[in-house]
Amino acid sequence: MPNSMKVKAEECFDTAEVILIVMDRHQKVRAINQTGCDVLGYSREEIIDKNWFDNFLPLKDKEQIRNYFLGIVDGSKQIVERYVNSVLCRDGSERIISWRAKKIMKNGIFDHTVSSGMDITEDVEAQDEILKFKLCIDTINDIISIKDINRKFTYVNPKFIEFFGRSLSDYIGKTKTEAFGTPYNSDDEADESALLGDTRQYNNISNRNGEDVYLHITKYPIKNSNGTIIGILMNARDFTDSVKSEKNLMEITRNLENRNKDLEDFADFACHDLQEPTRKIKIYSDQLIDRIEQGELDKEYLTEKIKKINNAAQRMQSLLGGLLELSSISMHIEESIFSKVDLNKVFNDVLSDLEIKIDRSGATINISKNMPTIRANESQIRQLFQNIISNSIKFSKKETKPIIDISFELNEYLSSCVIMIRDNGIGFDQKLADKIFLPFRRLNNAKDYPGSGIGLSICRKIINRHCGEINVRSETSHGSVFMVTLPIKQEREWYNAL
Repeated sequence: MPNSMKVKAEECFDTAEVILIVMDRHQKVRAINQTGCDVLGYSREEIIDKNWFDNFLPLKDKEQIRNYFLGIVDGSKQIVERYVNSVLCRDGSERIISWRAKKIMKNGIFDHTVSSGMDITEDVEAQDEILKFKLCIDTINDIISIKDINRKFTYVNPKFIEFFGRSLSDYIGKTKTEAFGTPYNSDDEADESALLGDTRQYNNISNRNGEDVYLHITKYPIKNSNGTIIGILMNARDFTDSVKSEKNLMEITRNLENRNKDLEDFADFACHDLQEPTRKIKIYSDQLIDRIEQGELDKEYLTEKIKKINNAAQRMQSLLGGLLELSSISMHIEESIFSKVDLNKVFNDVLSDLEIKIDRSGATINISKNMPTIRANESQIRQLFQNIISNSIKFSKKETKPIIDISFELNEYLSSCVIMIRDNGIGFDQKLADKIFLPFRRLNNAKDYPGSGIGLSICRKIINRHCGEINVRSETSHGSVFMVTLPIKQEREWYNAL
């Protein structure tokens, strides 16, 4: 070989970033490059002609590797393409080297080996740390996964498998899109942030067995000892129970507020509505006593006063009966269970229940087709619309047949529907709209329009229980429009889980 080429070869040998070493059949080092010297911590002169196995391998490994080398020398063993072992450094530490070796023969006889080695100590130690970490997180209750820098899963813990289902092989070596088929979203944005060295926290809602599950997710960058990012750690904590507890508390608070409002209504009713018949009974009784004491009681006067006392007693009895009915219905509403309710079926059932009333009044009822299906308590929703439609028939104009139009609108953004019930009845002053939903509040003469006065109060209670709204627009002699807003899906069905 010309001197210039030899010099270049020596330069390449010495500047290679991997360890290069030549060892003869007697296990002695014949050549080693600067990288090898740097790893071992010796000068070249301290290494050349030294027995490799005796001087530079840990005691635990040297005999096994020496025997393998001797087998290569005598031809009883084949050299492997790649192998890994530790080397002993000057300071007593060990480095882990991944080797590639080539056997050189002369005249059919083994002469020496040329080996190249890469120091993989940091990578192995990082893998050991990851393994220890995996053993630890296998036992915790959070959902854990690890991805490499290509965003492919390298590990998922048992809780991950339990939560998302399927088997380990469905995730390992695959990206999120390959594993779940989901498009780019906030989860991918968090991965990008982690690969840039940032930690990201966010909340996510997943659907599991048809129910919403709330997860608090944190994405961390995984770094090796050199600070290089080598992966992404995800920790997801299920806080659905906390959300449900908060919703339960909100629902309980809302129910207490409703109960307090009921108590206020009942107290107001006791102070005003019940006092009227009680006062009349007292007045008429006092008048009778006065006549009896004066000896001026005649049959006609007695009959008149007794009739008035009887009417007042009947009025009180009616009020108390309505109060008991309203209280009983309130209790049943609070204990209700929700399910899927087809409003087409509900209105068909209501018309069937009101068939006689409709026939007698000659009412025409027009109902839009393709009413939505909502999540509600079917019997309560039926009572709600039956009360409203029954009122529309009752409060119709004399000598004018009732016409009732029922339509709906969907609000997809709010996931709700508005049912509108429009009639051509007597209507009322819009200023009184809030009062008609109070118990026992009448806007018309009880003789002309008999009833307990609790129908619309029950409607309001049902609406409150369904987290909806009920409003009315009206004008005297020009009919009314009741607008009932109901959620498509109930968010506060906490009582189903109790």
